[in-house]
Amino acid sequence: MEKANLGRKPDLICIGAQKSGTTWLHDVLSERPDIWVPPFKELHFFDHKFNNENKAWTGWHVRKGVQIAKSRYLKENMSPDPKYIKYLDSILEKPMFNGTWYKRIFSQAPINSICLDVTPAYSCISEKGVSFVSNFLKEAKFIYIIRPPFERALSQLRMDITRRGTPLSKGEWVERATMPILFTRGDYKLNIPRWSAHFDQKRLLFLPFHGIIKEPYQFLKQVEQFAGLLPFEGYTKATKKIHKSEQITFPTYVLDIIREKTLEQDQFIKWYFGSDYLNE
Repeated sequence: MEKANLGRKPDLICIGAQKSGTTWLHDVLSERPDIWVPPFKELHFFDHKFNNENKAWTGWHVRKGVQIAKSRYLKENMSPDPKYIKYLDSILEKPMFNGTWYKRIFSQAPINSICLDVTPAYSCISEKGVSFVSNFLKEAKFIYIIRPPFERALSQLRMDITRRGTPLSKGEWVERATMPILFTRGDYKLNIPRWSAHFDQKRLLFLPFHGIIKEPYQFLKQVEQFAGLLPFEGYTKATKKIHKSEQITFPTYVLDIIREKTLEQDQFIKWYFGSDYLNE
């Protein structure tokens, strides 16, 4: 199968939001024979360039992704292709996070395939960053999954606690519940107008998160129609929960803090999309 050996740019990008079903979408779409996904999820190309805070860990994320991808490939292939191993190693060659590097990642994709990049951090890049995206990707289409702000922030806090441990005092609970990153990742009021100013509805699709839970196949049908994909009957992961979060009991005051801090976002969503959008 002929491949774009010199590299290419992605055709379809899911830009967010974090904790809004992006892993589910990545894993489900990767089942399609006409979609090519990189060796690991979340390339962080655009946010590395336009979010200085992310530069502290994006390199680590890529190295970890390549390591896992290589281990998985060697485990699944008794006679591994040296060219593919060389390709994986090339992702770690410096300089990283420039245009040549980004296009090289997609060099293994068959020419007629749709290349997918799922990186939810993209939704939060600056105005300058979104402008760069619009100039760098002249034809790509973008998907932005919108989850209820309170629910999304709580899910992110749950993930943080799973990784770093349960707070041991009220002061620590309050500190964790007021982390700026908990709310910047779901700053729809800032991010939606910023992206909409550069991309019209033919290139930017907003989808409500609850559609994944209520009607996953209808959700995928909308994605297919938007991306110009033929209907596909081979989805096996559409009804599977990808990330089952650990059950955590939150103090009432923590819930109150997050509810108050996400109220403005909730009001914006209802104003922008309609009062019933978050329940769809």
